[in-house]
Amino acid sequence: TNNIVVYDTETTGLDLSKDQILQISAIKIDGEGNILDTLDIMVEPTVEISVAAFETHGFDLEYIRKCGGLTAIEALQRFSAFVDGCVLVGHNNLAYDKPLIERQLKESGLPALRILAEYDTLAIAKQFYPQFPNYKLSTLCENFAIVNECAHNALGDITATGKCLAIMLYQRIIPTQTERKALLIKHRSKFEKIYAFFEEIRSYFEKGEEFVSYIAERLGLAKRYPGSGDRAAIRDVIESLRPKEENLKEFLKEFLRDAALSGSQMDVFIEKTNKIPIITVHQAKGCEFDTVILAGADDNHFPSYAAKQSGGEEEEKKVFYVAITRAKERLILTRAQYSGKYQMQETPYFWMLPSEYVKTNRAWKNS
Repeated sequence: TNNIVVYDTETTGLDLSKDQILQISAIKIDGEGNILDTLDIMVEPTVEISVAAFETHGFDLEYIRKCGGLTAIEALQRFSAFVDGCVLVGHNNLAYDKPLIERQLKESGLPALRILAEYDTLAIAKQFYPQFPNYKLSTLCENFAIVNECAHNALGDITATGKCLAIMLYQRIIPTQTERKALLIKHRSKFEKIYAFFEEIRSYFEKGEEFVSYIAERLGLAKRYPGSGDRAAIRDVIESLRPKEENLKEFLKEFLRDAALSGSQMDVFIEKTNKIPIITVHQAKGCEFDTVILAGADDNHFPSYAAKQSGGEEEEKKVFYVAITRAKERLILTRAQYSGKYQMQETPYFWMLPSEYVKTNRAWKNS
């Protein structure tokens, strides 16, 4: 097919709620990764370019104007026309470029993009190349022997992304197509109930009104948390969310975007909210903090019971390593003394840490 468009943006910063596009580039490619058409636009922003962004891509306002920078409306109109009726592909685009473009389209009073679908090469690589240490574009290029001579330039990055996509298509995606379809057919019946549940949610979601109450009742929150304090907390949550029903779709988008933050986006979120983040180990990947508190560092959590039963403890060790290496200065491991009537044991990985760097409190030592 000749309707695949690979795209990327360079921006004034990393805050998806306010930063703007400085450069938007796209290429149309065929199934072999050959470039059929190119779009490369500089955009004059109306917000300040952050120091970190300038150090990354080197674009300042003077340079953008020399390059004939367009207004956001003009640039987005040209991009919309270029991608019309195509399949969009980017690297980490679903978490970053896509919501940024959607926000600026809305702010500019422009319609949404008319595309067939959108895919992320970062997500594709995670699925088909689990052995890679990480899924940065530079890592993919290194493993696929691709030279990206213009890294952190949108046009250079999409050229490299297009080459990575072509390699993944012919190495893994196309060769496993029949096998993956067979697995879908084999296991489809197992997901029929949850699919029907999501369709039911979708119908209420479209109505908007009473959506929050419906979710609370449908998921049986009151039954799950029968205590009077719990019920009061559930009522408080429902009442705090009820005003959001007027613009439910945008609220849920923002909520899920915040919940999925990782890497540099997490840094922006922490700086903006001035709060201590409670996040998963996977969300923390790529981040560093002065102090990290790892809760639940006990057996059956690290490694999890499921991992022990399935023989997946080596993968659990990697996750534990990611968790403890997020700390720059101080790492605190905590665990419960008891779970119900059972005394909890510390994670066996605790004793793999170099003893000279470990200080234990009395409760942990005596358990």
